[in-house]
Amino acid sequence: MKLIINDISISFQQHKVLQNVSLQAQAGDIIAVLGQNGAGKTTLFELLSGAFMPDAGAIALEGDNIPSNWQSTSLGRLFQNTLMSCSPNLTVRENIALAGLKNKTAWPTNALTNCASLCKKIHATTGYDLTLLLDKKMGMLSGGQRQLISFLLLTLNEPSVLLLDEPTAALDPVAATNLLENTLTWVKKKPIITFIITHDVELAKSISTHIWLVEQGGIKQYQTSLIGTELEQRLQPIQYDKIKRIRS
Repeated sequence: MKLIINDISISFQQHKVLQNVSLQAQAGDIIAVLGQNGAGKTTLFELLSGAFMPDAGAIALEGDNIPSNWQSTSLGRLFQNTLMSCSPNLTVRENIALAGLKNKTAWPTNALTNCASLCKKIHATTGYDLTLLLDKKMGMLSGGQRQLISFLLLTLNEPSVLLLDEPTAALDPVAATNLLENTLTWVKKKPIITFIITHDVELAKSISTHIWLVEQGGIKQYQTSLIGTELEQRLQPIQYDKIKRIRS
C-alpha cells in the first residue's frame, strides 16, 4: 500500500497554501502532521479526503488518483470536534448500524438487525465492549466516550488511510490516553497509513514513525527517530518557562 503526493499546489483567493508538494507514505507509516495555525495542515487533510481538489498535481493511492468527494471504505477520518465524527442525535446502536452501511445499499431496519454482529466484530478487533452504551444517544456521552466510539466505528470498514485531526484536543488526559492506546494498538495490527494532526510535540515523538512539518507552503518530512534539537525548537512547543516567569 503506497500513497503518492505528486507536485500538488492549492491556493485560496490568491493565497498560496501548499505549493509543489511531493511526498510518499506507505503501509505501516504513522505520520504526525505539525505546523503553526494556518500553515495548511487541515488543507492537507481535505486534499487527502477529496473534499478539496488541488489546483495542480495529484494524490494517488495504489496508483489510482483520489477523486473528488472521496467516500471510499479505504478512508477513515476522525475530527477534532467529537460531534462531527458521529450522528449525535442517534443512539450508539444506530450509529453502529450507519457505520456498517458505508458504501452499501440496505434498508436501515436491516442494518439495525446487524448491529449485534457488528458489535462482536468491534469487540473481536479492539477488545472494546459497547453493549452497555448501545441505547444511549451519542450526543449525551462524554467527549472521550464519543471520540473513542467514533474511532471504533471507523475500524468496521478497515480503512487503508486513517486521518486523525487533533483527536485528543478536546479530551482530558485519561480519555486522551485511552483513545491513543486503542488507536495505536489497532493501527499496529493493520497494513494502513495513519496521519495525525497535532500541536503536541511529545505526542508526535511518541506515536509517529515520521513527522511532516507544514510551513511556508511546503511540507518537509523527518524520520521521528532522527529528530534533533533544531527541529524541536522550530516546532515551538508551549513555552512554560515564560509563563512561570509572568506568574511570579
